[in-house]
Amino acid sequence: MDSKSQNLILIALLSLIIGATFISIATRHFWTPEHSKAQQNNLVQRAKDTKHGAALAGALQKLTDEGNPVAARELAELYHYGKEVPRDFHKARALVELAAKAKDPEGLRLLAAYYNLGLAGPSDENKAIDTNAEAASLGSDKAKRIRATTYMQGWAKVKQDYSKAHDILVPLARQNNGDAEILLAHLYENGFGVTKDKPKAKALTDAAQKHGCAEGERALGMTYLYGLGIPEDYEKAFYWLRKAVEDGSKDAPVDLADVYADGTGVKADFQKAVALYMQADANGNPLAKYRLAERYREGKGVSKNYAKAVPLYTESGNWGDRYSAGQLGDMYINGLGVQQDYTKARYWLEKAAADLHPDSMLNLAWLLDQGLGGDRDSKRAELLVQEEVKESGSGSVKNFAYKSLWGRGAEQNLERAFGLFSICAKTGTGDGDAECCLAYMYESGRGVGQDLQKAEEHMKTARKLGCDDGEYWIGRTYVEGWGVPVDYKKALHWLDIAVADGNPHAMTSLAILYTKGDGVVVDDEKAVKLFLKGAEGGCPGAKLNLADRYRDGKGLPVDIEKSKAIYKELSDEGDKRATNALEELE
Repeated sequence: MDSKSQNLILIALLSLIIGATFISIATRHFWTPEHSKAQQNNLVQRAKDTKHGAALAGALQKLTDEGNPVAARELAELYHYGKEVPRDFHKARALVELAAKAKDPEGLRLLAAYYNLGLAGPSDENKAIDTNAEAASLGSDKAKRIRATTYMQGWAKVKQDYSKAHDILVPLARQNNGDAEILLAHLYENGFGVTKDKPKAKALTDAAQKHGCAEGERALGMTYLYGLGIPEDYEKAFYWLRKAVEDGSKDAPVDLADVYADGTGVKADFQKAVALYMQADANGNPLAKYRLAERYREGKGVSKNYAKAVPLYTESGNWGDRYSAGQLGDMYINGLGVQQDYTKARYWLEKAAADLHPDSMLNLAWLLDQGLGGDRDSKRAELLVQEEVKESGSGSVKNFAYKSLWGRGAEQNLERAFGLFSICAKTGTGDGDAECCLAYMYESGRGVGQDLQKAEEHMKTARKLGCDDGEYWIGRTYVEGWGVPVDYKKALHWLDIAVADGNPHAMTSLAILYTKGDGVVVDDEKAVKLFLKGAEGGCPGAKLNLADRYRDGKGLPVDIEKSKAIYKELSDEGDKRATNALEELE
C-alpha cells in the first residue's frame, strides 16, 4: 500500500473517530425533548435497579454530568431527603434548578416547592405559582393537583375559581388519581362551583380511598385550618389532617403536630406534637426540626427551652435551612441557650444571609458595622442593608430596629437597635423615624450613653425629614411597656407630638387613653374627636372603635347602618373582630 493510500485511510479513520466523538458529546450535553425522554428515564431506572448507596449517587451524578435532567431531579431528591448521601438542601436545589432548566416537569414542580418554602434560597410565592403552572402544563399530575388546590383556596395572586379547579381535577380523577377524587368529592359535597351532589361525592370519596388520597386529604385539612377560601373549621381541619397522617402523607404530620402543640380545636398535647414532628422529619419534611425548635425557643405549647432548640437548629442549619441558621446566629448574639459568641454568630449569619434571610442580613450588617466577632466592614454592612431593602422594602431595616428596641418579634437588644438605627441614618433607609429613635435613645440613655446635645441634633434632623411614625411608636412603647416600665406621662408627650404631626394611629392611641382615663382624666368627647380624625386618616383601629360606638350609642348617636358599613369595610380587609361583630348584627 502506497503512502497516499495510507494517508487516505488514516484521514477516513480520523473522520470516523471525530464524528463518533461529536455524536457522543451531542448525546451527552444536548438531549432533545422528544426522542431522548424515554432514554433518560431508562438510564435512570437502570441505575436505580442496579446501584445502591454511594454507587447509586455516583451513577446519577454521572448521568447528570452527561446532561440527563431526570437524573438531576432524582439525585436532588436523594440530597433533599438525605438518602444514600448526606442531606444538603443547597445541592438539592441546584440539581432541581438544572432539571427545571431542561423543562423536566417534575423538576419544575420541585423547584416551585423550593420557592414556596424559601428553602436554600429566598421564598417567592409568585414564582412558586408560575413554576408549578409550567410544570402542570408540561404534564406533571402532581403539579396539576397543586394548581387545582390553588384555585380552590384563592392563594396569593391566584383568584379563587372553583370552576377552573373542577376542570383540572376531572381528567385526573378519570385516571384514578385519588388526590383529585377526594378534592372533587369536596366540591360536590359542598356545591362549590358545581351543583351539590352528595351521592357523587360519596362515590368519589370511596374511589379516592381505594386509589390513595393522603395529599388531597392534607390539602383539605390545611384549607379548613387556615380558612383558605372558606371559613376556618378546626374540627374538619383535625379530621382531614389526622386522616392524611393515617393514610401516609409525608408532610401532614408536621401540620397535625402544630394543631396538637397549639391546642387548635383539640386538647393541647405537646408529647403527641413532638412525636409527629419526629415522624415528619423521618418522612423527610425539611422544616420539621426547625418547627419543633421554634416551639422550644418561643415557648409555644411548651415551656421555653433554648438548650433544646439549639441542637435542632444546628442540625437543620447544617442541611442548608436558612431559617435555622438565622435563628442560631441570633441566639449566639444574645446568649440564648449558648454562651454569647459573636464569631459563631457571624458563621451562622453568613450562611443565612447567603440565602437572603432578611433578619440575618441585618444582624450580620450590625456585627460588621461594629466589628463584632471579626473585622469591621462598614462598607459591606451598608451593601447588606441595601440588599435587604431590595428584598423586603425600605421599611424593613427600621422595623427590625424597632423589634430590637422593644423585644417584640425579636430578642430585645438595645445596642443592636441603636446600631441599626444608626445604619438607617447613614444609608437613608430609615427616613426621619430612625433619626427620631436615635434622638430618643440618646435622650433616655438606652443602648447608648446619654447625650442630650446629640439627642437634640437628631431630633432636628428628624423634624426636617418627617418623623410622625417614630414619635407614635415611642409613645406606644411607654403605653404598652415594651421593654420599659409603663409611663403615661412620657407616652402623652410623644403621642401629642405625633398627633400634631398628623399621625392617625397616634390619634387612635391617644383617644383610647382618654376613653380609659390612663394618665389623663376621662374625656369621651375628646376621644370621639380623635377617633373621627384617626378614621379619616385611615387607621383601622379608629374605624373599629367608631363602629362600636355607633352600635352602642356611646358618645355618638346609635346608627346601626353606619356601624354595619364600617364593620363590612374592615371585614373585607380581613379584620376578624369586625367580621364577628357584623355577623352578630345580622
